[in-house]
Amino acid sequence: MLFSLITAAFAGPQLTWDAGLDVEALAPAAFHEQWLVVDVQAPEITREVAPGPTHISVILDTSGSMQERGKLEYAKKAAASLVERLGPGDTLSLVGFGSEPQILRRQGRILNPAEVLYGLGLLTAQGGTHIYGGLSAGLDQLQRYLEHPRRRILVLSDGEATAGPTDRRSLAGMASDAQAAGITVSTVGLGLEFDAPTLIAIADAGGGVYRYGNDPEPVVALFDDELKRMQEVAALSATVDLQLADGVELIEVLGYEEYDGMAIDGGWRVLLGDMQSGEPRNVVAKVRVPATEVGAKDVANVRIRWRDAQDGTRTEIDGKIRTTIAADPHIPGNAAQAAQVLEETIIEFSDADIEDELRALGYYQEALQEEDASDEEEDRRAMDYNRDKALEYMY
Repeated sequence: MLFSLITAAFAGPQLTWDAGLDVEALAPAAFHEQWLVVDVQAPEITREVAPGPTHISVILDTSGSMQERGKLEYAKKAAASLVERLGPGDTLSLVGFGSEPQILRRQGRILNPAEVLYGLGLLTAQGGTHIYGGLSAGLDQLQRYLEHPRRRILVLSDGEATAGPTDRRSLAGMASDAQAAGITVSTVGLGLEFDAPTLIAIADAGGGVYRYGNDPEPVVALFDDELKRMQEVAALSATVDLQLADGVELIEVLGYEEYDGMAIDGGWRVLLGDMQSGEPRNVVAKVRVPATEVGAKDVANVRIRWRDAQDGTRTEIDGKIRTTIAADPHIPGNAAQAAQVLEETIIEFSDADIEDELRALGYYQEALQEEDASDEEEDRRAMDYNRDKALEYMY
């Protein structure tokens, strides 16, 4: 990529990251609107790094609508499959929520799986949908394991909240409180008529993942996948802070605008949540960079925080993103120098990137050669190029 790169890496199972603008240097101008990209990479977890105990609170919707199409039955089947897969050091609690939350099983190790399965079998569907109360009860159950890093709430629901606080922001706020306490929240939508935006907001704010299923087998598979994710997590509650340098303005952050992003002093915080072994994540933001003075230019400070998946230790790394305001390429000698820099940079690219980067190189070489091109035409080409690059980074 055409990046001004800053790379940080530590020994052991640590996150690594690269960051920069999508171009190496900027021409003098009042300002440039550019894409700022942060690539975060979770370490590969080896077999020598044994996972610690996992503490899970399963929050089951037991409202009246769950009796339709047997949804409660396959939710119970999914919970039962989870019971059978937990290790001797893992703990589990079960919370049901109809019109009110109900503690079905307090957090603790499973000494007798048959006892848990029997309790699940007694559940019946009735009442409203008190998601907020269910989340609160699950959070309370996990409080006694504050010293353990691997704590997770799983919420299964088939409908909209109808009891207690029902607005999306309050429900996401509860999940955010859980995330702040070191507890990850994931959600599963059941059936076809659940409130997907709310379940997505809860998972985003809780640092977890959102899934949906409409049949028993897929829902059981979702639970299996979630347990696997918990066992292979490499970094917990990861965040990325973008603090912009003086004069640099943030226009937008793609994909992290609401429940998994928030304004901070001088910039924006992205909530990445848990990251799995070897998992890459990209943060893409559009920024407006003043470019009136030739020379090196600070763009932003990047700070990445996470908790270690083994012992909960909090770690942070940071560094600066810089760019260069190049001299006017129309001054004799500067155009050739700029073209040489571009040629040297492209040698470093992998084969998979060659086509995209050649297109980028062609754009800049064209800009250097066409001295009579209008500002409007150059702006249009830059907009088209940046849009293509943003889509590349996102997907």
